[in-house]
Amino acid sequence: MGEEEMGPQVPDQSLAKFTGHQAPVHCVAFHPVNCHVVCSGDEGDTAYVWRWEEEGVVAPLHMLQEGHTDTITHVVFCSDGDVIATAGMDGKVCLWRFLDGSLINACTELQDEENEITSLIAGPPEAPIIASSSSGSAASWSTEGQYVAMYLGHADSITASRVVKTPAGETVLLTASTSTLKGFDPASGTCLFSIDANAKHAARFARDEGLTCISAPSGDIVVVGGFGGSVYFVSLTKRAVVAVMASAHPTMVDCAATPGHGGGAQQLVATSSMDDVNKSSVVSVWDVAHQRLRSRLDVPGQCVVKADWTADGQRLVAVLSDMSVGKLALWDARTGASEPVAELTGHRAVVHDFASCHSCGCGAEHIATCSDDRTVRIFRL
Repeated sequence: MGEEEMGPQVPDQSLAKFTGHQAPVHCVAFHPVNCHVVCSGDEGDTAYVWRWEEEGVVAPLHMLQEGHTDTITHVVFCSDGDVIATAGMDGKVCLWRFLDGSLINACTELQDEENEITSLIAGPPEAPIIASSSSGSAASWSTEGQYVAMYLGHADSITASRVVKTPAGETVLLTASTSTLKGFDPASGTCLFSIDANAKHAARFARDEGLTCISAPSGDIVVVGGFGGSVYFVSLTKRAVVAVMASAHPTMVDCAATPGHGGGAQQLVATSSMDDVNKSSVVSVWDVAHQRLRSRLDVPGQCVVKADWTADGQRLVAVLSDMSVGKLALWDARTGASEPVAELTGHRAVVHDFASCHSCGCGAEHIATCSDDRTVRIFRL
């Protein structure tokens, strides 16, 4: 099915559109130095590296294939952009050279018949690629494809991963569906701490609530979302849950995001949830320093697939879907008004993921979105 045979036609407000995929596209990432270079992965087990220009000109650079045997659900560039990592439902992590698109290694340390990769992130220099799986294990590799360490101890599927800087150095955080947050040394895989529902302090994770996502607004406090809709504030210094916002969301917390470049907004976190049955969503903005709710955005008739902050830390951007088409929406996080200040359209099917370009120094902010309509679109905020 071509794009023209997809859902209802909507105004296309994108700057550029990549149409090289032959299957629904599930993940997308910007090159960390040049935001005009993008990598995207699809349901046909293939990823593409391509370049776009403001005039709408799009040029494919490399096709990354013969590495995966199932849907590619994650893609990330290493910190300097010389290596691309892809991962997906086949349980493999494949590393590719950005220069020519050649396969460096197909890493199978997390692969078995039932596992899939649940998260993929760029790590510190000693463990530059980190992935977790539905088996409860996580692992890291060098950019040459050499195995570095295994992060063990979770009894069930790992749901989210994050690298945080603490006074003791960089730490790999992993949450799981067993109500447990663990911290690991990146290079050795040693478990540094474990915080779970049985911790001996007043505030704790609920025993029947698995954890879903992590955001790290500071070197001490991290914010963790739960399957039951609760939001937890965790002190890495105390190694304890210090505050619980029970049932802060009506459904599972899908996403937690921190302004990464917003100066004075560094102590805010946004969490989101969506109700597939009632076709509605909630986005909450939290004051981390005071551990309280700052504002709540109710989004009727739409599901928030993913939310993040703009580079200035003043606006929230989210992918909305009504189960037929997807679009981008922006809110003013300072006012808390539920009405978006802007909406950007173009896709003719559900949008699965988006990536933000904050750091390339081009003076603008761009968003890349990928969709079931087999396209990836670039928008300027």
